[in-house]
Amino acid sequence: MPNPLYKQNGINNIGVRNALILILILLVLGSPTLAYPFGRDQAEYAWVAVSAMRGRLSYSDVFNVKPPLTHLTHQTALLLFGCNMLSIRILDLLWQGWTAWLIYRIALKLEQPHHAGILAAVLYLFSYYRMDFWMTAQTDGFLSLPLAAGVFFFLQAHHSKQRWLSIASGAALGLAVLYKYPIGILIIFLALLELLWSRKDGWLPVFWMGVGFLLPVIIAVFGMAARGNLTDFLWIQSIFIPRYSMISTQNVGVWAALGLGLLHVILPVSPGWASLLGLYGFLGKADAARFRARMVILLWWVSALIHFLAQGKNYDYHLLPIYAPLALMLGESFTGFIRSRSAPRFAFGALGALLMAIPFLGEDFPQKYTRLWDVAAGNTFLHAVYGDAEFDRDGVDRDFSSRANLEAAAYFSTHADQDESIFIWGFEPGVYFLSQRQNATRFIYNFPLYGPNADPVLRAEFVRDLRQQRPVYIAIVRNDGMFQVTASQEDSWEAFNSFAEFRQFVFENYALETTIEDFEIYRLNE
Repeated sequence: MPNPLYKQNGINNIGVRNALILILILLVLGSPTLAYPFGRDQAEYAWVAVSAMRGRLSYSDVFNVKPPLTHLTHQTALLLFGCNMLSIRILDLLWQGWTAWLIYRIALKLEQPHHAGILAAVLYLFSYYRMDFWMTAQTDGFLSLPLAAGVFFFLQAHHSKQRWLSIASGAALGLAVLYKYPIGILIIFLALLELLWSRKDGWLPVFWMGVGFLLPVIIAVFGMAARGNLTDFLWIQSIFIPRYSMISTQNVGVWAALGLGLLHVILPVSPGWASLLGLYGFLGKADAARFRARMVILLWWVSALIHFLAQGKNYDYHLLPIYAPLALMLGESFTGFIRSRSAPRFAFGALGALLMAIPFLGEDFPQKYTRLWDVAAGNTFLHAVYGDAEFDRDGVDRDFSSRANLEAAAYFSTHADQDESIFIWGFEPGVYFLSQRQNATRFIYNFPLYGPNADPVLRAEFVRDLRQQRPVYIAIVRNDGMFQVTASQEDSWEAFNSFAEFRQFVFENYALETTIEDFEIYRLNE
């Protein structure tokens, strides 16, 4: 009779081997991101994190629209790896690696063979690292880890009926909601699924899932109440965010906006065509246990789709949570294709897997590898790479230059003392982070302050703060129209000229000192 210990050792050895394989693939696919600078969003989150480390309150002292975990993630990166743009890229690499490992473990829960789990994890990494500097280290990318953990614990809890696993599943999904709210629909789906499967016996696991879900939410609420920024947080989330989220519907209506969102999902080869092929291959014959596990993955995919549509912006990075369940669907389908090549259902899944991987070879390939090699070989400095023209973004809502941010920040670093404040009228929070000069008002970007949805109370607060703080420098940005967040065709320069009180304050108290690309820099008169 075979010794069970040998079998267990064999399983452990396979797990170690597969972990090493995933680490190697992670480094191959993900290491170029270590040479990525901030985009606007990463800079915003990092500056909120720095401000918090200096004792300032998010929402109250630094206006921002995200729930608290995004800023805490950036704060963790800065504490672990230093106050620089590299830190969040290191943490994100580790984060996505851990997500890939959970995807592999979930595949095993689906009773897939080990190579199917590896394939699913690798497909996820291909999909994530096809994204450029603008799209990675985003809130929606961080979501995949707690979602995967929630699904993994849910599957374990359903089989073992252990209370702590139900609590852990709910807590992981509660953490996901503290990144973005719409994804919370998943816990409702999973609770209904548990009740459908277990009938009366399902109420207790659902209760403990709910307890776990509420734990991080309650901790966050009480934490903000104790610090004194809960009121500002609630106003932003309940008043400002709904108006902000409905901008995309103002010209076309809700149903047309949803239709455009669906087209944005369906038309690209990934996730669109890959999802259609994956769904066809994924829903093949299976025994009852495997079918139930498949339903969990399918509901994960549906939740990610709802999460994308609810945000109404149609940004590519809002689709990031969909790639983990899609990878699992395609891993299942491709495995079936290997086992039975004659089955057209699984052939479709195999084609979907190919479509999911191919986009990695698109934008910025292979330049991202040559950039990383130049830094690693000592041919150039990372700071110089950050100014590469590849990191300039042109077009609607994306007029951005990493090089201009670096140059403007360098100017403020040399011309403003450490204890002097500055203000940027635009959406360039990276300048605050790179110069380490404090923002003069809590508005580190200007999109809440102009356009048809601008709040008069916020505008009055902004002007009052400027008059009190009188920052040593004010920079006005040109050519940065952001219709998706302002519902206005104006850029910051045009919005400045139509904001009479602000314009009068600047021209009465400041003089134009220099221009750096799209930054017009005014200095306070002596």
